[in-house]
Amino acid sequence: MAWQALEERVSRDALSIGKGGAFQRLVKLIEACSRRGQDLPDEVYQSRPGVRALTWLWLQSETIRDGYLHQESLEAMLSSQDEQLSRMAVIQLAQLYFREHDRLSKDEKGLMESLGVILVQQVDAIQSRARIQGRDVIAVIHREGWLMENNGPASLVEKCLETGLPLDDFVARLGLEGYMDGRFGEVCRAIYYIRELEKVPVGEHHDVLNEIVKESVSKAPYQGSMRVGHAALKILIDRTEGEPSDLWQDVILTIAGDPRVSGTNRQFAEWWAPLGDDRVNKVRGWLAKEDLKLFLEAVEQYGLDSRDEGLNNMFPARKKFLEGLFSQGVVRNSRLMLGSKAEFFVKRILDKEMLSSYAKMDGQMSDKAVIYLDCGQFHIVEGSHSFKIWLYQERPDPSLVNYDKNYYSHSDLTIKLPRQYRRDHKGKRYTGITHYPTTWRRKVIEFLVDHDVELDWPALFTRQEWLDQKYQHGIPVKNGSRLKTYEGG
Repeated sequence: MAWQALEERVSRDALSIGKGGAFQRLVKLIEACSRRGQDLPDEVYQSRPGVRALTWLWLQSETIRDGYLHQESLEAMLSSQDEQLSRMAVIQLAQLYFREHDRLSKDEKGLMESLGVILVQQVDAIQSRARIQGRDVIAVIHREGWLMENNGPASLVEKCLETGLPLDDFVARLGLEGYMDGRFGEVCRAIYYIRELEKVPVGEHHDVLNEIVKESVSKAPYQGSMRVGHAALKILIDRTEGEPSDLWQDVILTIAGDPRVSGTNRQFAEWWAPLGDDRVNKVRGWLAKEDLKLFLEAVEQYGLDSRDEGLNNMFPARKKFLEGLFSQGVVRNSRLMLGSKAEFFVKRILDKEMLSSYAKMDGQMSDKAVIYLDCGQFHIVEGSHSFKIWLYQERPDPSLVNYDKNYYSHSDLTIKLPRQYRRDHKGKRYTGITHYPTTWRRKVIEFLVDHDVELDWPALFTRQEWLDQKYQHGIPVKNGSRLKTYEGG
């Protein structure tokens, strides 16, 4: 590979320049200091062979880099060399910069930027004396000083796109083809992927999606404090109108994780906070539908496996009702809760890793699935089996969407939640409705109508069920007038 050949050439040059024994002796001295955990003696920084040896070892040994590459060592080197490093030392530092790039700042913030500034200064000084031309890295850095800036890879990609050349051809024109096998080249390609992502048809597969989910790509620097992953997330989220494809949603969750976690969560702070509330809420809305899908799958599968006739008989009506809410776009957020048996069914059904977050429930609720839905004007806590459907005018408990609480008991949901609601929302109504087949949806609608909620009620029923509802109960209206005759019906 080009990078390996470059390293071998630099190593040969360094060894040949160090003939006479000083270079080899200082290499051994630095390695001995590293093994013993000692500081480097002044001789390393004050002599030309010592600086060549140290910069060469920074290329050869991660241990030497970790122990001796930091701001203080760079400053000591420059100060001891009267601010003028040898051409070979500068070439080795340039190779280090392009190979390690943002990894230089892994343990010491700003180290990459400091090395970039030093390289530009040293190259300018060398050029003022030697006037090096052509494709030598000294000449390249002198011509293209912007490469050493924090946004160097992003600038390279932008300039490449302006020319219309393929990335490799543009790199060859710059004279950098031997320096792109390291981290600098990885970051350039990652940013290039972002530009490709902007052209991928919405929701469809493209090879670039396989690349951006790689941690080495998603965590590559992009612009300022933003990473390539942040840019990819913005594109995927902003370009999606309505519901996302499963593919794009999985890419988003693979990069950033589920946004429905506590705001103090490290993953949330790292990936979601920089994207802004609008994007976070948009994705949370998408995941509410995913929660519903998992909830319904868990309930249906449990009913089938257990041959629970009562549960199976109740399931179609609950499914139609909940899907009807989602079809009207009123669900803004959700929280899925799974008992251990329900969790088992969900994981068994899925043929991929479960990326959506969920809370767990106690042993009393082991066979049950519960879903909380934030519908804006009202809130629902719905569960499987004999669990009632609970309706609240206001959000019953902040932890349901703050995600600081991730474990619920039967008592939490049926006793403590209503009790806390009465305390926190005096005068605001709630109700728990048992799923009697002929009455529960009518009572739900009456509660909502009494609180000025307007929905497409037929969407919550099958066609025949809605006809039966109108015939038996009419259309509920506010103030208790329950039996208004349906016009035309």
